[in-house]
Amino acid sequence: MSLVDYRTEKGLAILELNDPPANTYTYQMFREFDDAANAPLHGFAGADDYYCRASSLAFLSGVAAPTLCLSAEDDPFLPREVLARARRAAPAAVEFLVTRRGGHIGFVSGPAPWRARYFAEDLAIAWLQSALKI
Repeated sequence: MSLVDYRTEKGLAILELNDPPANTYTYQMFREFDDAANAPLHGFAGADDYYCRASSLAFLSGVAAPTLCLSAEDDPFLPREVLARARRAAPAAVEFLVTRRGGHIGFVSGPAPWRARYFAEDLAIAWLQSALKI
């Protein structure tokens, strides 16, 4: 049994894993790591249970306020087929902007860290200004 530090909103909690991942570098797929570590750490039975119950897809159709979803086709955490399902489930209030590249929250450019440009933040401001007509 191993102890894992886990930060929560209420401070530091110690979680016990019955079968801790022996070496996280041996996993070839995110699903393997999620099944061995993420799911049990967060109270899910396994990766499938984690993906099903932690997904926002079931709530997407209820979004009524104008919403922008920014993603990249090369995001390893949100494969293209999942993004396509989200688009089909989304109401008209949800606008999708999908770039070819950007990875997972990787919309940073410029000679970082000194003069980095943050595309997602700049886009969000412009989108809000347009949506709010300010």
